[in-house]
Parts: sequence; structure tokens; C-alpha cells
Amino acid sequence: MRGKLSSMALLVGAYAAVLAGRLYLTALPPINSTDLLRYVGFGRQFWRYGLAIYGQTPRAFGDVPYADLWPDLPFIYPAVALLFFAGTSAILPNLLFPRLVLTAIELLNALLAARLTRSRLFGLIYFLNPVSLWWYSREGQYEPLVALLCLAALLALEHRSRLSVALVALGIQAKYWPGALMPTFLRREWRPRAYVYAALALLPSLAFLVAGQYVLGALTNPAMARNCNPYTWFPWDPSRTCWTPGWHLTLNAIATYGMLAAAMLAWVTEPKRLAAIADYLPLVVFLVYLKSSSWATAWYLPMCAVFALPIRRPWLRWAILLLGCLEPIAWAGLAGRPIGWLNPDPPWQYVWGLIP
Repeated sequence: MRGKLSSMALLVGAYAAVLAGRLYLTALPPINSTDLLRYVGFGRQFWRYGLAIYGQTPRAFGDVPYADLWPDLPFIYPAVALLFFAGTSAILPNLLFPRLVLTAIELLNALLAARLTRSRLFGLIYFLNPVSLWWYSREGQYEPLVALLCLAALLALEHRSRLSVALVALGIQAKYWPGALMPTFLRREWRPRAYVYAALALLPSLAFLVAGQYVLGALTNPAMARNCNPYTWFPWDPSRTCWTPGWHLTLNAIATYGMLAAAMLAWVTEPKRLAAIADYLPLVVFLVYLKSSSWATAWYLPMCAVFALPIRRPWLRWAILLLGCLEPIAWAGLAGRPIGWLNPDPPWQYVWGLIP
């Protein structure tokens, strides 16, 4: 009993230490991206434009600090993402609060991952992932929201809850990636009522679709750069990688090709390969998307561990989790030597100050 209490105390202490570090990061301004300021801005403008927000671009917002950030680019993410930032901006419209919420969500994600893998250490390493620390708690990328809906869906699937597919439907409305989970859900969840709940979960998107230019705004991306993917299948071609340094590309290739190789090795050694293929597809589909997209970014990597969870092989889950930590910008930032694109004017005033 005493040994168990000591182990639990160590685990809680480790989580507390990581959480303290993450809270410190939320008190600093994002420096490798300007996305969070745009997201909060669109969240603020939702309360002005309502369901018609997808027809608007920052140029129309007037004299606000986010008007010059991609001024002709509408909000390009689905309804649940927009509603998340609308909700956080309604409570406290600054750069601190949404990152606090995302950090709390990532803590919950770690606990859900530990529950799904039946490994407390797995959950702790998930929470300690430097990519997550830097890009989610410091930069405010909202992948934790996407991961939460995926992990909750997988846990609901384990418990045979009819809400499992509905959670996937909500996840697709945060980012489209959770659609990669559908092969697993179609194989394990066949009850029609579950898909009725999933249809009802699509109501946020339906509301935006009826009211405005939702599909045009959320499915197109006219102002975004093309051929900028440091995880591309062709890392030796600088026209595809935004001139990312070679050593970055090497680490990226080790991470992503390593994940594909590990998944292939695990699958070919499965005793029932054909029956298991639906559980491997989420990870493989996401990796193929990551490497094939004309635009991909460093903060996508931790999602690979989420898509590996339907696979029942612990060693593979661990391999994907650890390979997903190989991201040089996050490591450099945490070491106090930020690299990559750096904001020449970090928005210190909006970390605590209110964004108009």
C-alpha cells in the first residue's frame, strides 16, 4: 500500500511540475505564429456577425489588431472551432485565457490517453510532449480541442456508448482529421441510433451552412501559401518545404517515415491482419494526409499518438508517441533559443490586456 501511495505521489508531482511549466508558457506571448490573435479576433467578431461570420474577412473588421493578419482570409476552420473561440473570447478576450483552457484540455487529454492505454506513464509523457508544451500552451494552437473529441469518442466506443460517433462528428467540426477514425467506428459501432446522434451533432455546421458562406469559408483557403510542407514525401525538394533547414527535414522524415514503418511492421505481424486493418487506417490515413498536404505545420505531430490509440499494440503506441516528440522548433523554443519564423512584434499587450 505504501509503495502504491509513493508511486501515486510521484505521478501527481510530475503532472504538477509539467502543469506549472505550461502555465508559465501561457503567460508569455506567442512568437512562432500569429494564429491565436486571429482566432480570438474571429471569436470576438462572431458576436457581431453571428452565423454570417464565415462571409467576413479581417479587412472588414476595422481598426483592430488582427485586421492586418491575413486580411483577405476568412475563418477557414469548421463550426466547433469557431464556437470554441467565440466562447473563450466572450469570457475573457485576451491571449492568456484560451491558452489556459487549451492547457487544461491537454491535461484532460493526458488522463484520457492514460485511461485508454491503461498506462499512467503514457499519459504523463503525452502531457510532457515538448511539441504540445510549445505549440499548444505557448503558441495557442487548438489541436487539444480536436484531440479531446477524438479521445472522448474512443473512450465512449470502449463503453459502447451511442454518443461515440456523435463525438467524432463534433471532432470533424473542430478540424476534419477526426474523420480518419471512421473506419474503426464503422467496424465496431453498427447500431443505427448511434449515427442518428452523429447526425444531430452536425447541427452547428448546419446552422452556419443555412445562414452564410460556411462551405466556401471553411473548405477553401485561397490566401494560404502552397507547397509549404516540411513533412512532405520529398524532403530534398526545397520548392515543397518553404526552404526549411536540412536538419529539420531530417528529423521530420525520421518522425513520419518512422511512424509509417512502425505501423507497417505492427500490421504485418498481426495474427489477424485483415480484421485489424480498420484500426490501423486512422493513423495511416492521417500520416498520408500529413505528408501529402501542400500545407502542414509542426503542431500536427502530437495528433499521431491519438490516431494510434485504436491499435491494440502497446509498443506501437509508444513508438508513435515518442516519434511525435521529434520537432526541432518546439525543443529550441523550450531551450530558450527560438528558431523558425519569429514574430518581430510579439503581442505582449494582449497576453493580459483585452483584445477589441
